Amino acid sequence: MPEPITSFGACRLGKYLYVYGGHTGEAHVYSEKTHSLHFVRTDLSKAGKWEKLPFKRPLQGFGMAAHRGKVYLAGGSQATNPEGEKSNLSSVAEVSVYDPASGEWGQLTPLPEPRSSHEMVAHKGKLYVVGGWNMQEGKGVDWHRHGLVADLKDDPVEWKRLPETEWKVRANSAAIVGNSLFVIGGLDDNGTSNAVRRLSLKNMKWSEAAPFPGLNRLKAFGSAACNLDGQLLACAFSYQPR
Repeated sequence: MPEPITSFGACRLGKYLYVYGGHTGEAHVYSEKTHSLHFVRTDLSKAGKWEKLPFKRPLQGFGMAAHRGKVYLAGGSQATNPEGEKSNLSSVAEVSVYDPASGEWGQLTPLPEPRSSHEMVAHKGKLYVVGGWNMQEGKGVDWHRHGLVADLKDDPVEWKRLPETEWKVRANSAAIVGNSLFVIGGLDDNGTSNAVRRLSLKNMKWSEAAPFPGLNRLKAFGSAACNLDGQLLACAFSYQPR
């Protein structure tokens, strides 16, 4: 990697792994200097080199997914305050699409409200956004209890609400397996969580699934998940104190 980062976006498209943006500073310290300004990819069939790509804007805690030859970014947060001053980290609603064939960025319909610390999944021509909150000026967060879905065949793309949840979460992961959208772990007002929720894409109802076996205080906070050959694969950082 060009630099150590957290809260970045990553996805696979064809033989390439794409990595965008993220946070480079100390934990919970945000300024215009703590954003990564890199958009890179590496050929997974070869060893070792990262190719620089056109960078759009500083972001962290956004959704990133690849589908049908393109890379999509949705939401996220950005701090514009100078280093050493009070953070103004704020969620954004922008949705962008990168076309590797042309090397150019385009815009899609923004999210209905600013959102960050969420996850995005691409599946069968649609983008699903779940979890997250709206933070403005480093404070005053509003949690999102509705996920969103957009059909990429529509022009312009229209974001529609998923069924409301009784729970709220951010720093979660998500994946679609079969006809179910799984939301894994994260963080809420009570702390970190191992909870796994499932949305049936047939009847559009939420239910609880078996919890993630995360250890210690981090549980499944900041986990990653994907569909691997029809199975749900999830991983999280669970440390063992010395």
